[in-house]
Amino acid sequence: MSAEPELELLEVSQVAEILHVSVKCIYNLIHARKKGKKGYQKICILR
Repeated sequence: MSAEPELELLEVSQVAEILHVSVKCIYNLIHARKKGKKGYQKICILR
């Protein structure tokens, strides 16, 4: 754990990107399940 602002900004950006992708992945997964499709896993992996 470093107290350097630059590292903190990078970590926050990375976490934000991961969370953003995760939210999209979960949304696609739920949306696909409602339609009864099983291709949501591929969407999660690609995106």
